[in-house]
Amino acid sequence: MGTTDPVSRGERLRRLREDAGGLTPEEVARQANLDPEIVSDLEGGTGTRRLMAHAAALRGVLGDEITRLVGEEEVERSEALGRRLRAVQMAARLEQAASEFVVEGYPSAVVVWTGNPEEAAALPERLAEHRRQVLAHNREKAAGLTPAMLAALAGVRLGPGDEVFAEAVCARWREILADLPDKQPIGE
Repeated sequence: MGTTDPVSRGERLRRLREDAGGLTPEEVARQANLDPEIVSDLEGGTGTRRLMAHAAALRGVLGDEITRLVGEEEVERSEALGRRLRAVQMAARLEQAASEFVVEGYPSAVVVWTGNPEEAAALPERLAEHRRQVLAHNREKAAGLTPAMLAALAGVRLGPGDEVFAEAVCARWREILADLPDKQPIGE
């Protein structure tokens, strides 16, 4: 089990950093993909929960000594949290890329405000209808969307297991578009 005193954890973390080639807190933060303030807080003895959450990232920079500092269970928990976070970020990037791909090249809804409250009340439905028309117009385009194409559009490299997310996003868009009525000209 790791050390429980926050101050001694902070001091030990600082020593680990210094022993790792004399890295500065900023260098550790950059290599661990963390905010430099997090490393400073941890070395100051504050942010014990942050230390637990970022243990895996810090282990990648400072080595296995971090495991003795926080405990194996906390490092494993941190690694699992990191995997889930990367999965959510990957899914979000893929979803954004698919969304942009499907509506690419078609006009946005143009709304002219005349001050009429009835027009304002009808606006959400008008925008929703415009979105349905754009999606229906792009049904065939989205049908050809593949995980590899989606990854290229998102500017990401699919790692082990990521293709599952990409295929799920592609399948979801195909489902959405399959449920829409036949094409209608935009703006009619």
